[in-house]
Amino acid sequence: RYGLDIDDCLEQAMVMARQIAEGGRDHPVPIEAWR
Repeated sequence: RYGLDIDDCLEQAMVMARQIAEGGRDHPVPIEAWR
């Protein structure tokens, strides 16, 4: 099983939404700490 933290999921979703709105992403994993 994988540990899942809903706060981290929401943070990544917000970052991805902003990146998509700005026209793209710089890396498949949006937050450097999670790469």
